[in-house]
Amino acid sequence: MLVRCLIAAFIASIPVAAFAAPPTDEVITVEAIWTSRVVEREATDRLHSPVPVAPLTLWTRISGTPEALQRLEHGGLPLRHVWMRQAPGGLESDGAPEVIDEVPLDIAGIEALRAKLRQEVAQRGHFDWRTWSTKQNLRPGIWLVRLLYADRSPVACRSDGRMIEDCLIRITVGTAPGRTR
Repeated sequence: MLVRCLIAAFIASIPVAAFAAPPTDEVITVEAIWTSRVVEREATDRLHSPVPVAPLTLWTRISGTPEALQRLEHGGLPLRHVWMRQAPGGLESDGAPEVIDEVPLDIAGIEALRAKLRQEVAQRGHFDWRTWSTKQNLRPGIWLVRLLYADRSPVACRSDGRMIEDCLIRITVGTAPGRTR
């Protein structure tokens, strides 16, 4: 009985904020899938490391609250997929992967996208946006894609129920280190 009282007293002493859900005012990547192609806004398959050298697509589903939509409307769009390649045997001399390309997502239809997301928030209380970028000619190695806002600040992702400050998705293209074909 004494143990139960001590546990109850300990739990009662913890601030309510400690039990609160992770912040929802930021855009979060609900799902990121490496795929060979996208049909009707959905990934057709899931690729896992290592993948053969071939066209490669990163499909992302991005969800958010009305506050997240405000962030997007005030300097957050277009979001970008920044494709990077880690040098063979490690990092580049300055310690960072080499940036190969930056792909603005839905740049041609920003106003239409905003209208669609506003409509979803009004109807459902949140938005759900599926978008992707594809690279045709990838050299073997470790590839990373970082999701950034237009102002180049990182989009926070949620993975396994916890927030990750920097949304960075990784895959190995070609033969994995230590494997032979």
